[in-house]
Amino acid sequence: MDEFDVPAQLKINDQTFTDPEFSHQDGVAQAYYESGAIGVSVRKACGIYGGPMTDRDLESFPQHWTQQVGDDADDVVDCYGMEKGSAIVIQWGNEAEFYTVTSQGLGGEEYGMDETTIEWLVDEID
Repeated sequence: MDEFDVPAQLKINDQTFTDPEFSHQDGVAQAYYESGAIGVSVRKACGIYGGPMTDRDLESFPQHWTQQVGDDADDVVDCYGMEKGSAIVIQWGNEAEFYTVTSQGLGGEEYGMDETTIEWLVDEID
């Protein structure tokens, strides 16, 4: 499970990310993209993994909301960010597979994902 299906290229806002580096630790596979001073982590866990899927404390974000993606009412993404509509962390999945995408500036600044980007990421990552 060291590699999983992620796009060779991600586009978040005006930044393009290519050639992810893959790693695997404690039941979680990760694809890490870096472009300039921004990094994006895509993590996947399978089955009963119950550990944290992000390095960020989700309770520290002032905004938490959900976004429906696709036509099925059950296709919902949890979003966390500094302001609604600009997510730093998104999470979705089910009992078999669970995904988290985190985007952040490597110097500590926030780098959010808009609603269109979130829907595209969920559609492209499996």
